[in-house]
Amino acid sequence: MRYRIPRRLVGPALLLAIACPGPLLAQPAADSAAPLTLEKALTEARQANAQLPVSKLELQGARARAEQARGNLYPTLSVDGDLHGGAPSAYASGDAFARVLARAPLYQGGELRAARDASDAEAQAFQAGYRVAVRDVDYAVRTMYARVLRAQDGLAFERRGIERLRAYLSVIQGRQAS
Repeated sequence: MRYRIPRRLVGPALLLAIACPGPLLAQPAADSAAPLTLEKALTEARQANAQLPVSKLELQGARARAEQARGNLYPTLSVDGDLHGGAPSAYASGDAFARVLARAPLYQGGELRAARDASDAEAQAFQAGYRVAVRDVDYAVRTMYARVLRAQDGLAFERRGIERLRAYLSVIQGRQAS
């Protein structure tokens, strides 16, 4: 038996054929695997997408740069020291010193605050880019899922029509036989 699929349903029918192996017009088995839900499809697509980890790494790098720029606004402390023994004849005794240095930016014309603001804006931009990438994946999955559901509904409708035609055929064959 040949079955023609309308041109507008070829893509969804192919998706359905891939998602549900076996003849398209055959009745599904009672012990078949659980159907793919939208939430499971979204989760699997997010895990398999190649763009999301890249966006996430870019976001983490931008956040680290923002944290570094914020840290440049605060004072820094350093410890330095030296120790000499009294061995050479020029030294009367051993000596040692230690120092603690504190450095703080006094005035740089707003450069540090501008760098902080720019890195914060960069981190926000990467955050928005990551959200867009997630939404793009979600949109693609939801669109394809809706197409598959539409194709499944069309196939179910056509199966019912075929069963109805088979019933009519058996009635006609029964009348012709008697």
